[in-house]
Amino acid sequence: MTLLPGFEVSENTITATALDGAELLLGVSFPPAFREISLRHDGTCGDCEFSVPGSAVPGAIGVWLSFLPWTQDSVWSTLATWPEHGLPKSVIPFGTDGGGNLVCLDYRMGSSPGVVIWHHELPGTEGLYPIAASFDQWLLSLVAVADEA
Repeated sequence: MTLLPGFEVSENTITATALDGAELLLGVSFPPAFREISLRHDGTCGDCEFSVPGSAVPGAIGVWLSFLPWTQDSVWSTLATWPEHGLPKSVIPFGTDGGGNLVCLDYRMGSSPGVVIWHHELPGTEGLYPIAASFDQWLLSLVAVADEA
């Protein structure tokens, strides 16, 4: 069972069939671990960090976007803004850091996606920064942020 460190388990009713439909609509196959995490954490909040190659400052993910189209933080509502930002359909957002930056699967190089972060302050693909060569590699870099209470 793959869980995101520092994230709650979802109460959403996302199903494997819904993820199958998302793959058909998007023209991709999600990595198995991505599917498993999406089923457990769809639309949830949390707080974990990941290493960013070449930077001493870690990246963060605070919301796992939902595949349910009627939720506020959904993959679909985010993708609807892609044309105005000049981003390709082959880059699929799945999480946000809470400050407007998005963590995305990057299918531009083929059917096995890497992971990138999109810095929303930069135009189009200039804002895409590679994080990991694969989703599984990205998962290995995740660390829950400890509460400082």
